[in-house]
Amino acid sequence: MKVAVSYLDSPDISKTLDLIDKSKADYIHVDLMDGIYVPRKNFDSSITNFLINRKKPLDIHLMVNNPIQYLNYLKNLNVDSIIVHPKEVPNMNLLIKELKENKINFGIAINPDENVNEFKNLLLVVAKVLILSVHPGKGGQEFMPEVLTKISAIRNINPNIIIGVDGGINEKTIKLLKDVDYVVSGSYIWRSDNYDEQIDNLKK
Repeated sequence: MKVAVSYLDSPDISKTLDLIDKSKADYIHVDLMDGIYVPRKNFDSSITNFLINRKKPLDIHLMVNNPIQYLNYLKNLNVDSIIVHPKEVPNMNLLIKELKENKINFGIAINPDENVNEFKNLLLVVAKVLILSVHPGKGGQEFMPEVLTKISAIRNINPNIIIGVDGGINEKTIKLLKDVDYVVSGSYIWRSDNYDEQIDNLKK
């Protein structure tokens, strides 16, 4: 299992990103919000100043309306994947085309209250799916175990898709997630004095 570390809600983004970049994390998880899809906003052009020249690949979760308009800010970074909320994409074919041209993996996020079958056709073509085990837009929430049924449902649709889970991940909730490919963990790691120890706890 791989671990992506989120810096969401860190009081010192630059320092936290530096520590993640030097850690055993497999990815830096980037939560970007436009204040429309979720009430909170943390996306402006200055965000690239924090993310440029990062060695770890970026796993970017766009909690935004019409995500294609943000690609120009992101495509020159060390991006592995861009994950979007499908209902916020006016032209899915255009977005897929843009990501392919920039050699960026395409993923979708599924909210706790959304049914996997709503996205069955997309799940057959995307590289990655991120199951949200908390409501989008706020860090530090408690894990919602009812989302666990989504894992087997997605595997039944596409056995080869990369499945991640994001929200409330710690040494206890990770025990419920042995069938996923990666997890996103934020405060459990960045609030600690030893990032690698916490990452190892999740990978055991």
